[in-house]
Amino acid sequence: MTTITHLDDSFDVTIIGGGVNGLAVAHYLLQHKPGISVVLFEKEKYFGSEQSGHNSGAGHGGWVYEPGSLKAQLCVRGNSMLWDFCKEYTIAAVHGEKLVVSQTRDELEMYLERGRVNGVQGLEIISGEEIRQLEPNVIAPFAMRVPSSFVVDGAGYAAMLEKLVKKEDGMLFKSERVVGLEADVDGKSVIVQVDAKSNGIYDFKTKWVINAAGLWADDVAKLINPDFKYHVQPVRGEYMKFRKSGREEIGMTGFNVYPVPQVAFVDVLGRAQKVAGTHLTPTFSVDSSDLLGKLTLGDTVLVGPYAFAQEDRSYYGAVSSGVEKFLNDLWYFPSLRAEDIEPDQVGVQVKLKETSDFVIERDVRCGQVIHIIAGSPSLTSSLANAEYVVERLMKD
Repeated sequence: MTTITHLDDSFDVTIIGGGVNGLAVAHYLLQHKPGISVVLFEKEKYFGSEQSGHNSGAGHGGWVYEPGSLKAQLCVRGNSMLWDFCKEYTIAAVHGEKLVVSQTRDELEMYLERGRVNGVQGLEIISGEEIRQLEPNVIAPFAMRVPSSFVVDGAGYAAMLEKLVKKEDGMLFKSERVVGLEADVDGKSVIVQVDAKSNGIYDFKTKWVINAAGLWADDVAKLINPDFKYHVQPVRGEYMKFRKSGREEIGMTGFNVYPVPQVAFVDVLGRAQKVAGTHLTPTFSVDSSDLLGKLTLGDTVLVGPYAFAQEDRSYYGAVSSGVEKFLNDLWYFPSLRAEDIEPDQVGVQVKLKETSDFVIERDVRCGQVIHIIAGSPSLTSSLANAEYVVERLMKD
């Protein structure tokens, strides 16, 4: 079947959104629920082309999140799941320990304790002298060392999920937008309406709907529940890059270097919403003789994101922030100069105005619809997010 044209067509699960969360749910279902029928719709031309394809590719450890939160639970669980997945399916992933730098030890002690409560292993606070032994050009009084961090080829990960879902007989549609959701009179299914552009509008029935629409997840939620209480606040992240071989004074040995989290905006309840801050992330060097699984850390270092709230969810465009804004945030890497760096990519991340946590829950009006609204660290947690949805929420 290459298209769906009749209301008589029906599926067990319909997934809205073809980023890593939607693809991971599809893969998990098809692996763990034999015989289930799964269809996924992505409104863009390519899977993983929005949040999933515009980020630093960092596999996060889970030390930063509030204990007991979904982010804390799913990031720690997802970290090991993603690493194992990359090894099993030969996706490029390289352990690159993280140094979280701070001007004060007290600030790091708080995150150290939080990380331990969350189950993050191997955390330790080190001195400025110890930092320079690991990364000689990073200058900071204190840092927390996070062994469980890594860098992953996010595009390769999304592409492998897509390949596996197809192999497992999941149905994937690109350039088709879900425009309507309505609870069926039987109370056990949902009528889904899809705009296939040139092929017109069609509808069908499904038992479950998984809303993994990313930046548009609140709009999709309102199709079934006009009073959906969460609202997406897009946060723009701009990246630059430099070559660590450019000068001895900016050489790096391969660590991810992060400042402690920075405030991006204040939510509707007056709470500071934080992001990772402008950090340094190693990137891959492609060995052209073998593009899959043989990537190593290369010469280029990603700088960013320089993050700020914006209202337009769809606008990526070019880097608009000046070099000085990046340099001002890199207090811990003082030798970098304006002439060393050049623009790289732009991402737009989901934040919610009402909470700093993930929202992964059944809809209060229609329990057959499950919402996944997750910005960072959902690349890291995506497989755990899928497990949570299927094993915890998809219960009759």
